[in-house]
Amino acid sequence: MERLLAKFDCNEDVICITITSKLSATYATALIAKDLHEEAKKSNRVYVVDSLSGCAGQGQLVKLACELKARGMCAVEIVKVLEAKKHDLVCFGYLETLDNAVKSGRISPLKAKIASTLNLKGIVHVTDGLVVPVDKGRGTNKTIDKVLKYVDENSGNPNGKEAIVCHANNIQVAKKIEQLLLDRGYTKVYLSVIGPVMGTHTAEKGIIVATI
Repeated sequence: MERLLAKFDCNEDVICITITSKLSATYATALIAKDLHEEAKKSNRVYVVDSLSGCAGQGQLVKLACELKARGMCAVEIVKVLEAKKHDLVCFGYLETLDNAVKSGRISPLKAKIASTLNLKGIVHVTDGLVVPVDKGRGTNKTIDKVLKYVDENSGNPNGKEAIVCHANNIQVAKKIEQLLLDRGYTKVYLSVIGPVMGTHTAEKGIIVATI
């Protein structure tokens, strides 16, 4: 809370883009900090945006906000665009291991053991603020192909678009996906890491791909 208040106390309007409120209390905390900031009658305004996503999807909104600011848009205009565009985010990925899914009660230990034996990886869709299982892939290469197929089907023509690939200590696979996306026509692909909140869902070696 103190860190948020310190960031909010500046000479410019502030836009705070948080991880999805359905997986973290960050959004609620930011709203409280915003109220405290306004009660102190500071000169600048604070706007809090629930990304309904995380890591790669959240990063897409941050990147978009920076681009809009560079074009000369004010905070109110930027927030309006972000609130609309966050529903256009396309975000898919896969889980290298189902260990964390077992710990959270999402699947049974028996199913996880069978998946591990068969080298199956869970494919997930980050939608409406939640991480939702949608499919399975066998082996890394086939799973990557399936994930990118979902991205292709939901994002339309990639020409002129940018994408973000986030990984949980899996840079080699992230770089491979980067090249596959560039080969598809994406103009730029950014690589980043999965943070601790999303990491509790993806676990070690997890991958998330997002575009908008």
